[in-house]
Amino acid sequence: MIRRLTRTSALGLAALAVLAAPAAATEEEAPQSATAAIQATVMELEYEVYAGGMKALEVEMEIALGETRYRSSFDAEIAGPYAWFMDFKLRSSVEGERADTAVQPAYFITEAFKKDRLKRRVEIAYLEDGSLDTRVEPEPD
Repeated sequence: MIRRLTRTSALGLAALAVLAAPAAATEEEAPQSATAAIQATVMELEYEVYAGGMKALEVEMEIALGETRYRSSFDAEIAGPYAWFMDFKLRSSVEGERADTAVQPAYFITEAFKKDRLKRRVEIAYLEDGSLDTRVEPEPD
């Protein structure tokens, strides 16, 4: 049985890792700046996905957790012999706030590339009033 790792499940895996990760340093050890707080705990993950016994996808993830902030990035690229026939890369990242096991995104961006050319870019800013500021390039048909 071959299992596919879809973009949705990979991002779900990243979210699960954020929720399951231990809390950052104690209050006495907590960094002073927001950037330093995000970098308090950093996990770097690398995966190779195989299909038909051949490497098909390389995935790199980084999850940075602070006491009140988080950041996660996800990069995936077609690899192995499959790359001879298909050239595709995907980059996604999200930043936001966290409290206990709850996360609230502030900003999300994803970019899809084919032959090193940007094919689609989606940016979402999560505004304080609950609305979304969304940009999609190119515009959907």
